[in-house]
Amino acid sequence: MATVPTARTAAMTPNTLQAAGHQTRLLDVRVDDFGGPYDAVLADAVLLHVTREQFVDVLQRARHAVASGGVLAITLKEGDGEAWTEAKLGRPRHFTYWREPAVQAALMATGWQVLSLKHVAGRADPWLFVIARTGQVPSKIPRRPV
Repeated sequence: MATVPTARTAAMTPNTLQAAGHQTRLLDVRVDDFGGPYDAVLADAVLLHVTREQFVDVLQRARHAVASGGVLAITLKEGDGEAWTEAKLGRPRHFTYWREPAVQAALMATGWQVLSLKHVAGRADPWLFVIARTGQVPSKIPRRPV
């Protein structure tokens, strides 16, 4: 059984993952060791809550947590600056907003190669959906025979 480190989210709580047969542990991405090596790290609506400096540190630790050729998938709110808001949950939350060039620069500086970066409309804010990989990225992904 694989261990799946996870941040608590509405759809993917440790209890939900455990019920599906996975071992879990809560971690604070700002300071905790990720463990590993893993094939992938998924941070869905997680890293938008860290500062720009923390973001770079988290990317470096995620890079060390994946095996060679490992994948990172993240979602970030698109925009400029940082803000605190009580919207949606009724308690204060910090958001850091990102533009594509800054995300690409941070990923490249920490050993990630961007495979995909998509601009996605959200209900309230636009998002960036990013998939990156360590190691050499082939210029063309081979097609499987049909």
